[in-house]
Amino acid sequence: MKELFAAAAIVGAGLVAGAAWNILRVGRDRERTGMAIPKSIKEKALADASWFWAGTVIDFREIAKIWREFESEQTAVPVLRPAFKHGEIERFFSEMIEKRRTIKSARKTIIVKLLKMLDEEGDCPSVVKMNPLEAEGKFPEDTFSMLATIPLYQHTLQVARKCAAKVNQEVMLPDIFIVSLAHDIGKIPSYHDKMYSTGDHPLISAIILNGITEYNSLANRDELDKIIREHHLIKADYPLTKMLKQCDQAVRKEELAVLIGEAVERDKISAKSRDAATKNPVHALASEKPIAKNAAATEDQQSHPLGELESQEFPDPVAQKLPSWFDAETILSAIKKRINQLEATPKGQRWSEQGPYRVLPRL
Repeated sequence: MKELFAAAAIVGAGLVAGAAWNILRVGRDRERTGMAIPKSIKEKALADASWFWAGTVIDFREIAKIWREFESEQTAVPVLRPAFKHGEIERFFSEMIEKRRTIKSARKTIIVKLLKMLDEEGDCPSVVKMNPLEAEGKFPEDTFSMLATIPLYQHTLQVARKCAAKVNQEVMLPDIFIVSLAHDIGKIPSYHDKMYSTGDHPLISAIILNGITEYNSLANRDELDKIIREHHLIKADYPLTKMLKQCDQAVRKEELAVLIGEAVERDKISAKSRDAATKNPVHALASEKPIAKNAAATEDQQSHPLGELESQEFPDPVAQKLPSWFDAETILSAIKKRINQLEATPKGQRWSEQGPYRVLPRL
């Protein structure tokens, strides 16, 4: 029995000694860090405690520099504000590019150069089908003809605006503008006439973009190349490629809707004009030129022997410049002997049929 009490006493003493040691250790740690041991635990909001590790509020755009390539502000060369001859390009630069803090250095230079290309040579058609690889070559002829009336620079700016509207992260806009402004740059005739043996316009666009010095300095240029090259594929795996393709197709649908609407409106106006002329052709002419009260009707106002004319509208004659080799007197003198000649026949005189030129007599 004594042994049992002795063992219990030893165990109890050990527990008390261990507890005392832990209390003394925590106390020494608090003293070393200069913090007093709190008497009770209090709740504190995370926002109030964040000063301990952050100190001040940090702009997200400044944090973005950590994973984007380093750009030295001190060594950046100031760029003069570009001037554009097309009002739409000037407005796009002012609204979408000029005042954005995230668009700077090499990326801003690339964007300006792309806008300059469109400003100088972007009046060409926005569709091409010179190469059998072109996706646009599958458009119906009437659809292709309508879209060809849309200048390349207008189509490109609309795609860029639509892409920017889909992105809710400002830091991504510089790359979005680069791929959207460059995706069809290979359609410019001065480029695709020389490079069409290498492939369709997406590939040519990527080749042109790689010819810009500042573009080669971008760490993600391979990724941007992929987006441009594949924006006409049936299935786009990369999210940004899919977005560019969707925006491009959406703009095409909007362009076609406007063009078809304009064509329908023109047809309505033309039909009304034809109906008015068919119902009262004499009145249509009389409204343009009053006739004297007792004057005889002119030849144009009399009933036409073949029925009513399809249209009473006649185009105004336009003077054409004749080629230098054309000499009317010489030509008429040469053929005069071979036209309107009579020949004797058993049935009397008839118009000669020997020459290649013969004017039939009036009936």
